[in-house]
Amino acid sequence: MSNRPRPAPFHSRFRFDLTTAATNQLAHELGVLARAPLTERHLAELREQPGVYLIDLSGPILCIGTAEKSLPGRLRSRLHQLSGHPAIDITKVRFCCLYVDDLALLRAQRLAALLWGTEDMPLDRIMAGEEVM
Repeated sequence: MSNRPRPAPFHSRFRFDLTTAATNQLAHELGVLARAPLTERHLAELREQPGVYLIDLSGPILCIGTAEKSLPGRLRSRLHQLSGHPAIDITKVRFCCLYVDDLALLRAQRLAALLWGTEDMPLDRIMAGEEVM
């Protein structure tokens, strides 16, 4: 029996995962965008198109999601949801978004995991009454 290390294989199988590739690219693009205050004024500047969005609390990410029809509509819904919540200072809530034509490959939970290491969305826990920040 030889103690020599086994050589590395010279062939292997490659399996391209389009969903993972698209999600990784979207996570990168969201990560480099500037954030704007989540206000009606900023939402009015957006195009009525589908896409993905990230909402943070001047640093900590609250949620990542998709808008299948309208980014401004979905973000406006989030704005109203957050505005009345006692645990959230709406003046610190910021967002960024990407217009995406085909959301079929996207998994928001996978984006969340890439950006902060868990698929658990802090906003879901805040809305349930938990303290997370």
